[in-house]
Amino acid sequence: MTYVCVLRGVTKNCPGIDWTSWGLIEVPPLPYSQVQAAISITIGFLTTLLKLPHAFSFLRLGATINAKVAELGGIESAAVQTALQDELDLTSDEGAKSLHTLRRSILVVRLGLVMLCGAICYAFAKFVAAFACDSSMLNLTGCVVLKSHS
Repeated sequence: MTYVCVLRGVTKNCPGIDWTSWGLIEVPPLPYSQVQAAISITIGFLTTLLKLPHAFSFLRLGATINAKVAELGGIESAAVQTALQDELDLTSDEGAKSLHTLRRSILVVRLGLVMLCGAICYAFAKFVAAFACDSSMLNLTGCVVLKSHS
């Protein structure tokens, strides 16, 4: 096994050094599988985090539209019907379908956010496992113990 010498921020391979006389510490290098798992999980974690602002802005927009429709008296009110016809060129039935589609989409995005938060927690647990577990793998019961085939 090779070890790494660390002195004042400089890292070198230093075989045969008397660690105590030089004030150096010996650090075993990370296995390649741990580094690869950490990089992969970090990329997945960051790309997942990038999706959160889009979902929250969609939910804010949907809440604003629902609040405005409720303020005007609901989808059947004359003010909403006039706005649908003048601004969006929609009939009453098309406007009702569009509002129903928006509300269904809001529900789907909320469910997606729950799943996204679960994926973020899972990615964080896998990231910790990459360094805490000998096999760099995690399952529901903890670190995976690999048995050697003899």
